[in-house]
Amino acid sequence: MTQFTEQTRKRQDGGNMKRHRNHKRRHKRNKKGVSLKWSALWIGIHAISLFLVWMALEALNVTHALWYVLLTGLGVTLIAKVVRMYTRKKRFKLDEYFFFWSVANAFTIWIAGLIWAALGITNLLALMLLTGLALVAASYAIMQTRPRRNQRVFAAIAMLLIIIFFTWLRWLL
Repeated sequence: MTQFTEQTRKRQDGGNMKRHRNHKRRHKRNKKGVSLKWSALWIGIHAISLFLVWMALEALNVTHALWYVLLTGLGVTLIAKVVRMYTRKKRFKLDEYFFFWSVANAFTIWIAGLIWAALGITNLLALMLLTGLALVAASYAIMQTRPRRNQRVFAAIAMLLIIIFFTWLRWLL
């Protein structure tokens, strides 16, 4: 390649190659797999946040299953955002990510609650740790799929409708 075409390509590129290389490095770093240290830390964080949210909901006397699940998902997401704000030095934003993760966490907590009830698990510590494990597993699964914005919105609406429908159906029966 001649010097003229190299300089022209650099000028036309405008620094995009550097961003592209950084983007590739970021993806390589994310492909390392599951970190047991961070997974255990997030299971603990989620278990503590579940305990705090459940205590707050009991203090507020929230008894309806739909509100209980949705507020638990919202509370867990809120606490996770605050923790992430300190660990990753990111700003706190209420955006479609927050909406998506609130509904995804509520859906995971709802499914986990159904499974734990079917298995007959009643120990509070076991429930918190197992639900924390379910939240971490669900978040890793979601992050591996890397859903786009419209996919996140559609998935959040679908999960929300499923929770509403089956909670309403259970309330009728």
